[in-house]
Parts: sequence; C-alpha cells; structure tokens
Amino acid sequence: MGSQEGSLKFEVPILGPCTLVTGCVIGPLVNEIKQIAYTYSINYESLFSGVSNTLLNRAIDFEFFVFFLYSYIYGKMESEEILKVLARPINSLSGDNKVARRKALEKIISETVQRDPALEKDELQQVAVEIHRNIAIMLSDDSEKCRELAISIIKDFLLMIPQPGVIFSCIFPIFVDRLAQKDIKEDSEELRLQLVQILVLTIQLAQSGAVQYLYDYVQILKMTIADPFAEVKKESCKCAALLAKTIPAYFHQHSENLVNPLLTQISHQHSKVRSAVISCLGDVIRFGNNKSVEDVISHFAQRIFDPIPAVR
Repeated sequence: MGSQEGSLKFEVPILGPCTLVTGCVIGPLVNEIKQIAYTYSINYESLFSGVSNTLLNRAIDFEFFVFFLYSYIYGKMESEEILKVLARPINSLSGDNKVARRKALEKIISETVQRDPALEKDELQQVAVEIHRNIAIMLSDDSEKCRELAISIIKDFLLMIPQPGVIFSCIFPIFVDRLAQKDIKEDSEELRLQLVQILVLTIQLAQSGAVQYLYDYVQILKMTIADPFAEVKKESCKCAALLAKTIPAYFHQHSENLVNPLLTQISHQHSKVRSAVISCLGDVIRFGNNKSVEDVISHFAQRIFDPIPAVR
C-alpha cells in the first residue's frame, strides 16, 4: 500500500471486509502500523489483505479504524502480559507440593476467569489456548481440591471463550480415563457429577460437532449411567438423551451400547432415577436403533405398576 487518497479495501479480524474512507495521505500511517505490528509480533498481512480502491458493503471512518487497530494491539499485549504473570503458577502445577499446586490454580483463576476488571473474550481465548492443557492435566491430580479447581477453570473457559471447541481435544481423553474405566478413577462423587455436567455442556456448545467425540461420549456414559451415585446416574441420563437428540443421524449407530446400562437402572430404588432412566430410554430408542424396542418393552410394562405415579 502506497500513499493514496479515497477508499481502501482491507480485511480486519472480527470486523471482516471493510472500507477505510479517508481524505488524507496514509502512506506514513501504514509504515507506522507495520512497525507496531513487528514490535508486538502481529501478522501484518492478517490485518490487511486485498488492497484496492473498490468500496465494499461497510465503510468505517478513519478515527474508528485507528481506534480498532490500537484496541487489537492492546488486547494482544494484555493477554501476553497475563501469560507472563501466569508463567510461575503454571510451572508450580508440576511440583510435588499439593498446597503450592492449589495456590497456583487459585492464582490462575484470579488472573483469568475471575479477573477484575474482566478480560475481553478474545483475550481470554488467547490465554485459554495457551494454558488449557496445563489445567486439563490437573483433572488427574492426587489432590481432590486441585481437581475441583481444575474442573472449575475448564468449565468457566468453556462458558466464557468465543471458541470453546479448542479445549475439547485435550479434555476428552482425560474424561475417558477418569470416568470410562471399570475401576472408577475419580473417587469423589461430587467431582464425577461435575465432570458429567461438563459433558452435557460440551454437547450444548458443540451441537452437530459433538459427533467428533461420539465414541468417547458413549464409552463414558456406559459407565456413568451405572455410577453408584444417584445424581451422576440422573445427569448421565440427561447427557445421553441430549446426545441422541443433538446428533440423531450418527447416534443410532451406537445407541444399542447404552440400552443395557440403562435397563440395569430401571428398577433403581430412587424413583427419580427410575424416571430419568425411562425418559432417557425413550429418547435413545426414538433417535437410535429401533431394534432395541423388543429389549425394553417388557421392562416398560413392569414400570406401569410402579408405586410412584411419576414413574408410571
């Protein structure tokens, strides 16, 4: 881009295609922007592309353009400063002292998801991308308190960042390891419940993208539906039903894997569990393989005589 007057076509992250309307000579400004981009390791080409004099659908004035550019640079600087602050607590997560690990997680929370003033979503996204693997490892920590804090951070990241899917590939293998084994690795009932609640959240966030982790969901739910803790059973039924309704075109291939675990719980001593199981079975069969109808019909018939009206 040389010195010119009039309108300038370019791409700006977030805003998309824009047109800069200016009556001044912009050559010196471009050189300054290039220098700033170099100083803060910003890809200059990602800020401008397809330079031409053709007007696009959106026109922004010169002052707004400068404001946006400096906001973009400031946001990158802010996230980089936070990562510098977090370097020490991140290193502490691999230490032997569980108190130090707990304090490190608390520091990470205070500097990210509970920071005051709060980070912009894009800034938090950059931080989450850099540190989420370190946090995910803590889901397997020996200390229950550290695992609880790590779960809290992961959940907040999923809820707060614009692109939560970047975390999925890291957390699912750990979820499978903690929840889908014959011998339960996560010995805290409350934490198992929170992990299953995060599974529900991932389906809500991913929607059709949940198909990428369908096998993992099914392997986990096969075990958590039969969890000793009633609340985990109910949340697992909620998760299975949501999975069936969200990706029915793919769910039917695996639905039979959940029918038997659900049938083992249909006579559970807690009526709310029985209700959750029956409701879930309805969705699993409706959106799944209808071959399972013959397997469940006799069990449903028995529940017609259940002493609890809600179950009947």
